[in-house]
Amino acid sequence: MKKRKSATTETEGCASDAQIKLLIDTLDRTLKDLLTRKEAAKVIGISPRTLANIDSKGRGIENRLRLGKKLVLYEKTPLLIWLEKRLKGLEV
Repeated sequence: MKKRKSATTETEGCASDAQIKLLIDTLDRTLKDLLTRKEAAKVIGISPRTLANIDSKGRGIENRLRLGKKLVLYEKTPLLIWLEKRLKGLEV
């Protein structure tokens, strides 16, 4: 008879506050002040299109700059704040 795998808990596999802080601090030191949508999406770990969809729903990174029809730039500090909140599960 096969054993059933137990359901994973919500916290299993999640980063601790210390790990999140270390990640954010490292990104803060290494990222440039303005990032393109493609660069910001790479940092976050999603596709640029997904980031655009999140932005269009009003749940994206604050203080983004739109230059022309296609170029969108993100400031580093709001991006890191947004990412930290998502990693801690404060926003989806």
